[in-house]
Amino acid sequence: MNQAQLNMGPWHACVFGPAVSYTKKLTTEQKIDHDQDIIGAVSLIWSIAQAALPKDALQVIYDHLSNEQLPTMQTQDVPPGSGFTLHFDGVNYFFPYTK
Repeated sequence: MNQAQLNMGPWHACVFGPAVSYTKKLTTEQKIDHDQDIIGAVSLIWSIAQAALPKDALQVIYDHLSNEQLPTMQTQDVPPGSGFTLHFDGVNYFFPYTK
């Protein structure tokens, strides 16, 4: 299981902030790489969905996202912002204009 975006924390200790989903000790660089992979995978699936779904269905989703005023994807180690990065065979592919 992986978490991204904002999180309210466990029921016994409500803490509002970026989600954390690590149970093992990782370096900050490993966490950033992992988080960018998760955000990249979700962004890639969302881009494919936008290309395949009917425009009227997408408009409903866009309206809900706009009404909720959600920030762009983020984790504890990756701040919110536009764009995402995918890592394939040691090469980083950056898509700077995608939200």
